[in-house]
Amino acid sequence: MISTGDLVLIAAVVPIIVGALIGLAESRRLTSEGAEATPGWCLLGHLQALWRRSRP
Repeated sequence: MISTGDLVLIAAVVPIIVGALIGLAESRRLTSEGAEATPGWCLLGHLQALWRRSRP
């Protein structure tokens, strides 16, 4: 059975993984436009996705 601590851990880790995947997809798009794919671009893509999602 899954404990409360496991659920908290899953709830904390899943958004990070999803954000990294979104950032990776964003960095691939930027790379196709000539930018270099780096972890910084992945983080930037993740932050952009969060910013867009938070806007009404």
